[in-house]
Amino acid sequence: MKVFTLTIAVIVLALAGIPSFGQTDGPATKKTRGSKQTETVQGSGVVITAPIAHRPMGTIFDAHFTISNVTGLGIISYQMDVHYNSSIIQFNSCLISGTISSSGQITCNGTVPGVVELVWTNTSPLANDGDGPPSNLFKLNFTAIGTDGQVSPLTFSDVQVMEFAVPASTASGSITIGSPTAADTMVTGRVLTQAGHPISRARVYLTDEQGILRATLSNPFGYYRFFDVPAGGTYVIGATSKRFTFTPQVLPVGEEVVNFTLTSDQ
Repeated sequence: MKVFTLTIAVIVLALAGIPSFGQTDGPATKKTRGSKQTETVQGSGVVITAPIAHRPMGTIFDAHFTISNVTGLGIISYQMDVHYNSSIIQFNSCLISGTISSSGQITCNGTVPGVVELVWTNTSPLANDGDGPPSNLFKLNFTAIGTDGQVSPLTFSDVQVMEFAVPASTASGSITIGSPTAADTMVTGRVLTQAGHPISRARVYLTDEQGILRATLSNPFGYYRFFDVPAGGTYVIGATSKRFTFTPQVLPVGEEVVNFTLTSDQ
């Protein structure tokens, strides 16, 4: 009678979907693009930044996308969709030569106008270049087909780094058709405490007169860098950090701005 009762109990548990003695759950279903991931989070995350630049009408150019500090995160894969205005710029190809992704493989799908779907994989993890973060992550090659003054936003969706295991935030950019008042330049500097100590992983932001914001993270020595900053404009620069606060500053950008120090309020 006891054996018969135990047998019935096992059958009832199985029909209810409850694991019985010695039974384990089956393998998890592989996550797909856009699905929620439950893997263990690695590190505090990265920032992927699109360029803000001017390009003359009719020119073929590379748009450089950058990434913040990747040291120690073990990143061997990323994927994302990059959106643009196909009536202003025309997508040609994606490139990783001369970037920190160059040793891996990238696949791009740009058949749908206005969006580029890209997937990158490698057997070795990403590492920042010798200049420190931010580093060039990949390039998208476009042709400027719009007229002077038209602006194509560059935005992101479905961003996955290590299938969501590494948190990722993004900073949108834009391509303006026409020549800027001066050549695009760079803004570089350092984030420090009042005592002169470097602040790592501070989020440094640069906002132009149209309200377009770009951001990057300071490296372990406090250094930060922005590429393709249109010269001749006035920007607001500032930083945020878990432990420190900063007062935003007005920054006129003529030629290249180097060693611009952001000092914490306390």
